[in-house]
Amino acid sequence: MLHVPRNLVTIAVRVFVVLILVFAPWAFGSTEPWAQTTIQSLTGLILVCVILEASLGFERRSWDLLWSWWWGAPLLALVIYTALQALNPSHYYQLASQSLLPRTCINWLPYSADASITWGTLRMLMAYAVLFWGVAWCFKGVVEVKVLLMILAVSGFALALVAILQSVSGEQKLLWFRKSPIPEFMGSFVNRNNYAAYMNLLIPVTLALGCYVGEMKPDARSKGHAGYLFYFMAAVMTASVLRSGSRAGLMICVLLLACWLWNLIFAGERMVHGGRRRLFLSVSIVILAAAGLLLFSGVEPLAERFAAPANMEEAQMRENSNTRPIAYRATFEMFRDHWLYGIGAGTFPRVFPYYQPASLAGFWPYAHCDWLQYIAELGVVGFALLAGVMFGILRRCAHNCLSIRECQDAHAETRIFRRHVLPALGFSLAGVALHACVDFPLHIPGVATLAAAYLALVYHTA
Repeated sequence: MLHVPRNLVTIAVRVFVVLILVFAPWAFGSTEPWAQTTIQSLTGLILVCVILEASLGFERRSWDLLWSWWWGAPLLALVIYTALQALNPSHYYQLASQSLLPRTCINWLPYSADASITWGTLRMLMAYAVLFWGVAWCFKGVVEVKVLLMILAVSGFALALVAILQSVSGEQKLLWFRKSPIPEFMGSFVNRNNYAAYMNLLIPVTLALGCYVGEMKPDARSKGHAGYLFYFMAAVMTASVLRSGSRAGLMICVLLLACWLWNLIFAGERMVHGGRRRLFLSVSIVILAAAGLLLFSGVEPLAERFAAPANMEEAQMRENSNTRPIAYRATFEMFRDHWLYGIGAGTFPRVFPYYQPASLAGFWPYAHCDWLQYIAELGVVGFALLAGVMFGILRRCAHNCLSIRECQDAHAETRIFRRHVLPALGFSLAGVALHACVDFPLHIPGVATLAAAYLALVYHTA
């Protein structure tokens, strides 16, 4: 029998995780089939490694990290529920006429308006679950988590620089070579709001890394440390969010910066040995660098999004263009007609045209509210299962955070890292959940993969 070293399997999983998390945002948010297939293939390799490790013998802690009935039972039920939807299609999508043709189905079972889309959604759901397992299993120590977050921060910094340079140059192609289907793109993301959501996931964590590095420096009296570099990277990301013109992204970014500052003052930064000076310098670097980059790149997109209407006619035009409330009402009507089982996971773009009012022009692949779209697609039963998965994970996360706060016997570096990074991960996840109320970031794999990894990092910490 071939003997495979266990540490080699662990290293392989870490490599696959890093590849997924770096690839997903740069591959245009991974919204296209080829990118999603790549993510699913890499998560398949992670699953193979997990099975291989299981054959070599798991430690008890590894099993505890990979499985808990609190979230595992509703996850299994959600997978079965979604599979039943796909196996019981209520309609057949005709591509030529772009219409849904009814077909016989079992009405008392979950059903889907388009089985092919539901199967694809199920594959992505399983990919997120395997990614969660891979991160929770292989990134246990401070060193591994720190390296992973630093790689993500550097990748996000590079993406922010690209986004600012493209915006300044007036480039009309994604990453200078791919034509965007809409003009309001940012960086590698077709939609600027999704770009802002991705950056808002990275900004608090990058700032936390700066705080951690600054507090860990051996000589507190030195004038500088590598943490200031992380502050500068976070400032570039912040400037790119402001430059994107995303209103929700801007407001959430400001809120996240306020949360980071609150944690720095009241929970993280000790006001001894130059603590006040470090606090002043870190905040100054973030504010001045972000403001300078924003002025360099121009404030026109931001001014256009928040400018007051010049007259009543312009105000009326702007009011008419605010179409999201109309889409929300149409989506709720869709849910009301299929409240128990929903229309089928991922089938919103197929069904919404039948509910789309005449005043709402264009094609709407998303409801611009992830939570409303989820309950319309999954129904009350499926959404309750999804909520059960999140409750089980967050329950463990809350337990870990409380136990860490009470634990004083951990290594000094571990305590400092947890004190800065864990709140930042929580702020980031809360920010993307809030953004999902008015946009669709959790339907974008480039954003959802990072959110799943963050959940795993908070979940496994003990």
